[in-house]
Amino acid sequence: MAATPSIRSTLFAATCLGAIFVSTGLMSFAHAQDDSYEVSALPTEIAAIGTGELDCDLDDAIPSFGFQALELEDGGTLFNVPCQTADVNIEAYIAKLEPDGGVTVFSFATEPGDNAEAYKTAINPEVLKNGLIVRSNSFYGPDANCGVLDTHELSEDGTAYDLVERREKTDCSGDYIPPVTYPVIWSAN
Repeated sequence: MAATPSIRSTLFAATCLGAIFVSTGLMSFAHAQDDSYEVSALPTEIAAIGTGELDCDLDDAIPSFGFQALELEDGGTLFNVPCQTADVNIEAYIAKLEPDGGVTVFSFATEPGDNAEAYKTAINPEVLKNGLIVRSNSFYGPDANCGVLDTHELSEDGTAYDLVERREKTDCSGDYIPPVTYPVIWSAN
């Protein structure tokens, strides 16, 4: 699933203690467009996943955080859509609108292995490498100074993201540090 470096809409950001944490992997070629903060700017098929299947509150989440849309080389578009508002842990779903109008909703494994439980949402997902990698980060407290960072790779069949690395910082004392610097507690490599 390769993509051209074009984003139609801005990446949603989590507001945390007055600071905004934004995906640095996408900021280099992201550009703001006013319609990325309107539910009506989402394709009907993508919005229907959130409002129907996942019971999201898009009317609050989209105006608060916007959404991300990556136009892919195969003519499809990958969407990263927040489900609800929150202080630090924002649940979101990732779906692909195919050129023929079909939709793929991606799931995320929570543990390694073939029989791992999977969910159709992730916390604070960050799309990297044109959709081949997704990082999800769940903070353990409102200060965002501890938590878990999961790195997922797109599965071979292209319908899910498999867990390939977990980093965790359990000590919630001290200042915020980037989750990518948390100690690795599990890796597929």
